[in-house]
Amino acid sequence: MASFDITGHLGQDAVIREIGRANGSTTEVAFISIASNDYAGADRQGKPIYNVNWYDVATFRKDLISFLKKHGKKGAMLQIRGDMDSERVQADGKYFSVTRFRVGQTGFMTLLRPASEKSADERQSSAEQRPAFASDTLDDNIPF
Repeated sequence: MASFDITGHLGQDAVIREIGRANGSTTEVAFISIASNDYAGADRQGKPIYNVNWYDVATFRKDLISFLKKHGKKGAMLQIRGDMDSERVQADGKYFSVTRFRVGQTGFMTLLRPASEKSADERQSSAEQRPAFASDTLDDNIPF
C-alpha cells in the first residue's frame, strides 16, 4: 500500500458520522478536507504563486476522531500521514481513477497551528493594512 504525508489547512470543520456495520453495530468515522500549497514560481513582480491541492481524508480511529472533535476546525493547520489507494470506477459510461486517503493504525495527525491562531504571513498582512503614523500626530515635545 502507498502512503502519503500532507501538511495543510482544513477547508471546513471535520465531519463526524456514525455508520452502520454488517453485524448491526455502529461506529464513527471522521472526514476532513485539507488543502496544501505547492510553490509554482513567481509572477512578474516577484510575488510567489502557489497551486492549491485538496485532499479528502477519512479515519475510523477513535483517538483521531476524538482529536478531530476538539481540533478539527476550519483553518487549523495539520500534518497527516496515512495510507492511500486508487480504484477504477465507472460513472456515466466513463472510467476514471479515484484515490482514497485514510489514516489507519500506522498513520498520525499532528496539530501544527489551531484554527484561531494567525500565521506569520497573516499577521504581516494585517499589520500592512493598519494605517501608518502620520507625522503631524507625533508630539514634538517628546524629551528623547
